[in-house]
Amino acid sequence: MQTVEARRTEPDTSQASGIGWTELMFWSALGVAAALIGGMVAFGEFIPPLLVFAVPFVIGALIVRKRRRGGAITLGIFAVLTLVLNIPFIVPSLSVPASTEDFIMTSVVLACLLVLLVGAVAVIRRSDAGPSPAARSVGLAALVLIGLSLATAAAARITHESAVAQPGDIEITTENIEFSHEHISAEAGEISVFVENKDTTLHTFTIEELGVDLQIPSNSSERVTFDAPPGTYDFECSPHLDVMKGTLEVQ
Repeated sequence: MQTVEARRTEPDTSQASGIGWTELMFWSALGVAAALIGGMVAFGEFIPPLLVFAVPFVIGALIVRKRRRGGAITLGIFAVLTLVLNIPFIVPSLSVPASTEDFIMTSVVLACLLVLLVGAVAVIRRSDAGPSPAARSVGLAALVLIGLSLATAAAARITHESAVAQPGDIEITTENIEFSHEHISAEAGEISVFVENKDTTLHTFTIEELGVDLQIPSNSSERVTFDAPPGTYDFECSPHLDVMKGTLEVQ
């Protein structure tokens, strides 16, 4: 009689370790909330809109642990809405790395949102809830992106030089998300405006009619010179145009 010796096979553990899409989405959602709340700490004030955007991601992180597919869809929707509604803030914040607090917070939030969008698609298409090499690669890419953002912000801040007010400048201060002067005046011709930003967030001095768009990083000063004919012009801070407005009267 021919006997067949049963061979004991070792379990395949090649996929037993690592990170899966569900876990990656959980931590990315918490990363968005942490960055937004950390932004409030960095800005030194309670900012209701940041909290409003942070809370849904905490809820979504809890949902995705219990209901994998439903949580992924929920977080994907939150990510899309957050991106769309915050484009007016994301673009200027990323364009000025020297405004450290805005740039870092926006970079971290954006990296986490992109991970959530990729993760939502992967979870919907993939029935396996186990570790995934693709999830690991996406997570590492997000960490590298955040690291590069931190390095960029640090380098930009170190090399940034604030402007110095010159004789004849119209001087304005931004503090507590307000312009120190809501009404300024000048004679027609060449006008110079010096803006000192005492806030920990990016501000702009923008006059659309005259093509003026001065960006002032947090805790720094900038100046701009432009020509203006007689008339009355509205100036504003683009990221905070609901509360930071004023008029320039040119005589």
